[in-house]
Amino acid sequence: MQVTCTFTLSWSLSLTMIHCNLETIPKSVGMLRNLETLILSMNNLSYLPDAIGNLEKLRILDLSHNNVVEFPAQIGKLQKLRRLYVGQKQGPSNCTIPAEIGNLSSLEKLYTINAYKRNGNIVTEEIEKLTHLKTLTIAELKREDGVALCLSLQKLSNLCSLAIRSTDIIDLQSFPSGPPFLQKLCLHGPLERVPHWISCLYSLVRVSFVQSCLRDDPMQCLQDLPNLLSLEFSKAYEGEELCFKAGGFPRLKMLYLQKLKELRWLRVEQGALPHLVDLSIILCHNLEELPLGIEHLHNLGKFRLIGMSDSLIEILWNEYVELGRYSKIAHIPLVEIPDLRYSRIGGHGIALDAALRFIYH
Repeated sequence: MQVTCTFTLSWSLSLTMIHCNLETIPKSVGMLRNLETLILSMNNLSYLPDAIGNLEKLRILDLSHNNVVEFPAQIGKLQKLRRLYVGQKQGPSNCTIPAEIGNLSSLEKLYTINAYKRNGNIVTEEIEKLTHLKTLTIAELKREDGVALCLSLQKLSNLCSLAIRSTDIIDLQSFPSGPPFLQKLCLHGPLERVPHWISCLYSLVRVSFVQSCLRDDPMQCLQDLPNLLSLEFSKAYEGEELCFKAGGFPRLKMLYLQKLKELRWLRVEQGALPHLVDLSIILCHNLEELPLGIEHLHNLGKFRLIGMSDSLIEILWNEYVELGRYSKIAHIPLVEIPDLRYSRIGGHGIALDAALRFIYH
């Protein structure tokens, strides 16, 4: 749908048009000079008019879930802009930004942008000028970009949330130390190893590794983070064993392991993960047995085991259904093993479809 109307609400402070099938934005949008919030997410926009630069009071611009491929240079006039959301409807972001993005001195949140400008140069020089930035998601990095990116991010001392997406192996070892106040970190793409500086980010609350192809056990680098609450590995580890050492992960509450195709054993030493509440192991087809030491997780409230091999299902059926040997998991209030058709709430174990319906509904 094309919008051809002329805006007359010159004193409007906010304009929201979500899921309206918009294909273009009329130039007359530039007449809304008092606009502070412009939300146009979930449309079919592919570009912005130059008139967007007239909205000098704009604080929030949301173009997420559109098809915008580049911004006009006039975006650099939005000196009061604090939040800029972009990103494609499907697939990785290919939205390029002009050099003028570095003029947005008030910007606090920026995602998801392509790592390269329209001239083919990497955008790191512009990013390092955004010294008030707290949230950044950057995509389409190439193998050789790691050093430049680390040097730029080192200057963003206010950064609290960082997501890096790449299909190439990138070297992120060049940080002397990471952003000191970083709380959330998502690394999406292949890595040669866990960046060493992560172990020094004492403010980290949430860490995600996705498609990272790690070969060495990453837990040693992560286990001493004092404030880490959530940890996710999705298609991120290619080793056969993960070991949680005694005293490791002192505050972790949620552990999510998915599609670790080579994982055979998961070991939990006594004293590890003392506050873990939620453990999910999903589609780890080579896992040979329940996590060794799961009985040490005294605060575990929910345990999910989904998508296991036939051999493990047979072992679990014999142990936990036919023989009633629940001792290792007896302390866990909620256990879900859909492949086994086994579920338990409290002290009641049932190997029936009805039990699953009771849990999920």
